Amino acid sequence: AMNTEQRGPHYFDFSAEYVRYELDDDPIGGVISTEGFPNDISNIEPVISGGDLDAGDANGYRLIGRLDVGALSVFEIGYTGLYDTNNDEVTALGGSANPNSTETLYSVFSNFGFNDGINGGTVTGPAFRETDNALEHRVGFESELHSVEASYRGYWVGYSPRVSGTLRIGFRYTSLEEALSFFSRSDLGTADIRVEAANHLAGCQVGGDAWMTLFQGFRIGVENKLGLYNNSFDGAVSTAFGGSSTNTGSAAAQSGDTAAFINELKVMAVANLTPSLSLRGGYELLYISDVFRAGDNLLANPPYGGAGSRLSTGEALYNGWSIGG
Repeated sequence: AMNTEQRGPHYFDFSAEYVRYELDDDPIGGVISTEGFPNDISNIEPVISGGDLDAGDANGYRLIGRLDVGALSVFEIGYTGLYDTNNDEVTALGGSANPNSTETLYSVFSNFGFNDGINGGTVTGPAFRETDNALEHRVGFESELHSVEASYRGYWVGYSPRVSGTLRIGFRYTSLEEALSFFSRSDLGTADIRVEAANHLAGCQVGGDAWMTLFQGFRIGVENKLGLYNNSFDGAVSTAFGGSSTNTGSAAAQSGDTAAFINELKVMAVANLTPSLSLRGGYELLYISDVFRAGDNLLANPPYGGAGSRLSTGEALYNGWSIGG
């Protein structure tokens, strides 16, 4: 008879994985800096946009441990940490600061030179004097994502031992922190804008996984987890000006609690290397709703008199892969 010992439930005591995620949008939401004053807003020449940052690239690891608590049931605790190790920053130089260009830089805050205070590409008043006709624009982004989960899992086995899985219920804590900065330097002064966001989501989640053994020692599976959480968030937007006696700094801050939703989907494969060691890898999607995002609030709180409005929440979608043992 064929040996089916390895075709029952997918069980392990401990796993360690390398995880790489990408954020499925740019942290700014479009163009923030252009070169030269266009005669037509449709003819702008972007020099910095959110896609230039590669801001979603995050590397990290996942650790999971399990303890038997009964027949076909385990208590599981896991940690996932993702870090934006690139500390992404993009710089654009214009005018005399760039030997290859005679054009100066314009920002999204003046609608690239078309708002009041700008006339034909020349600053005529105090508005936008630090962010337009600029010699340098610099944008930076940082982010971290952490998650701790504690769950009870109960195993189930299908009609065939080739098919099995678990159902789970438990607690999850997830934190998402972001910081986005914009720096501008012109002949008339400097502007330094920074948005900081911190989200702390805590609540219950449910889910489960299903596995199918394709042949002895190799199986594929899918897992889905979803839950409702309370997001305790803090956000701040600040602007500092230098070398200007006309504009003054501003700040907006807000904290509060809101309901949020997390859904996580994984497609995985496991290959047994030895009786006590397996190789596991897969593709993952992570969606988080109602979180305070740095980019959403950079443009909503412009540096010239706009700061102080209510800060808003948005959503985040990650996709990536993992591999471990």
